[in-house]
Amino acid sequence: MLKKALAGGLLLGLVGCTVMKQEGKKAVEAAKDDPARFTQEGFRTPADTYRSVPFYSLNDELDPVELDRQLRAFKEGGFGGTFLHSRIGLLTGYLSDRWFEVMDAGVKSSQELGIDAWFYDEDKWPSGFAGGIVPLKDPAYRARALARVKKDQPVTAPDTVLFEDAGYKYVCHVSPLGDAWYNGTSWVDLMNPDMVKAFIDCSYKPYVQKFGGKPHVLGMFTDEPQISPRSKIPNQGLVSFSPVIPAAFKARTGYDLPPHLPSLFDEVGDWRKVRLDFYRTVAACFEQSFSKQIGDYCATNAFIWTGHYNGEGAPRSNMLNEGDLMQQLRHMQMPGIDALGLRYNLLHCGKVMTSVANQYGRRRR
Repeated sequence: MLKKALAGGLLLGLVGCTVMKQEGKKAVEAAKDDPARFTQEGFRTPADTYRSVPFYSLNDELDPVELDRQLRAFKEGGFGGTFLHSRIGLLTGYLSDRWFEVMDAGVKSSQELGIDAWFYDEDKWPSGFAGGIVPLKDPAYRARALARVKKDQPVTAPDTVLFEDAGYKYVCHVSPLGDAWYNGTSWVDLMNPDMVKAFIDCSYKPYVQKFGGKPHVLGMFTDEPQISPRSKIPNQGLVSFSPVIPAAFKARTGYDLPPHLPSLFDEVGDWRKVRLDFYRTVAACFEQSFSKQIGDYCATNAFIWTGHYNGEGAPRSNMLNEGDLMQQLRHMQMPGIDALGLRYNLLHCGKVMTSVANQYGRRRR
């Protein structure tokens, strides 16, 4: 009788252990996809959605067969997907019919492998010029900067003088065509809503139309969009600018900007108030034109918008590059930062990104 009881107890124990082991495996697999739970096993062998997704730099003449071979290598290496990213040395025409044939092949290979396909919104970086297509559409789309120049310096069209004082001219400088980095064109005015709409039509709409809603197609990465000033003329200082700024400034503050332009360069007049009003206006114009417009487009089309902004490492560079970093990041469905190299010196932008994600309910960042 005792032997029967022991045998029965041993059998029940083995069955119980087997059931518990099976349930344990299920729990581990479930935990891998549960952001609220951390397990050692989930960390050692993460679900595909939590694996690294590298930039897949595409250059040379693109070949779908070679693309498939390399995507298989990414899968074998343990990656969860790739960002299909136009890079320096690309010979296939960017955004051409052939380009999209290769993108289609990349998506199909990714689907077959069970990894995610992400896109990248530019040829190289920074995002906005669509490989040179946008600046050629309209001269109004080319970047502007507010340049302070010496009083005796000639100003030629299309540059215009906005204000003069005893020592300087304050000039709206237009970026000229011919910059090799922008494929022979120029940087663009991201505070111009029409320019950004043209960029969306070139760099977002074709991807959404061709691949939106397909399995394993997640969204788009934007890289280092910025409004930092740049100039090809001698100057005594530069400030971010766009033709949309004066009217927006007047509407926000109730006073005209041009007579107060010297306060942006020197500590003259009520310079603290003028600068605060100015950079708040810049941040709002950039947000409404670029960040909100693209964020809304992606949200409407179920495309995840991710990426990072230029100059995110410190408050001063935030001011020069995007006016206010938090205002911009809040429009991303998956806000991000750029942490390059084996160093950790990005506490500011890391905290900004996490704070925005927490406030706006962004689960992934």
